[in-house]
Amino acid sequence: MTLDLPRFSHLNPEIGKHSKALQKLMSKG
Repeated sequence: MTLDLPRFSHLNPEIGKHSKALQKLMSKG
């Protein structure tokens, strides 16, 4: 499952704030 984080961050700044945390969690698997 992949999320279009750039698009979400563009639509919702709050998601953009959490996108980095999400990427860390996703990178760990």
